[in-house]
Amino acid sequence: MSLSRRRLRRRLQAVLATLFVIMNYLGDSEKGLTLIEVLVSAVVLVIVILGGMQFFIFGSARINREGHRRAALELAQQKIEELLASNYGEVVSGSETGLPLDGIDCNRSTEVTYVDDPADGLGTDDDDPQDYKRVSVIVSWNETGRLNTVILETWITP
Repeated sequence: MSLSRRRLRRRLQAVLATLFVIMNYLGDSEKGLTLIEVLVSAVVLVIVILGGMQFFIFGSARINREGHRRAALELAQQKIEELLASNYGEVVSGSETGLPLDGIDCNRSTEVTYVDDPADGLGTDDDDPQDYKRVSVIVSWNETGRLNTVILETWITP
């Protein structure tokens, strides 16, 4: 038998001995039984309350994380709309840091990839092999030690 089991057994014996003394002190076995019922009920109540608190804590964290995700999607959508409204030549890769995101800082980067459309039938032999641009906007932020990311993509034509 391990040392921790011995300690647990001794403590359990001490608790049972204490309950036995209390029951004998009260004299009436019904009163002692009521005391045991109260103690068991208190333990069950504590377990339920602790479980409920954990549920509330994890639920609140999830709500905050989803709120930050929603705000990050809005930041990415703003950038996409800004790029769609600009001239084709002005759509370039870039990065912004320290943007506010519901009380925390985030980073927003734009990645532009040139795409040659095989549908024009010329491949890379045409005058402009960069037929359109694929734009990815990435918003990232750190929350509770975890890196969270939202990515939106679109295609921009000249």
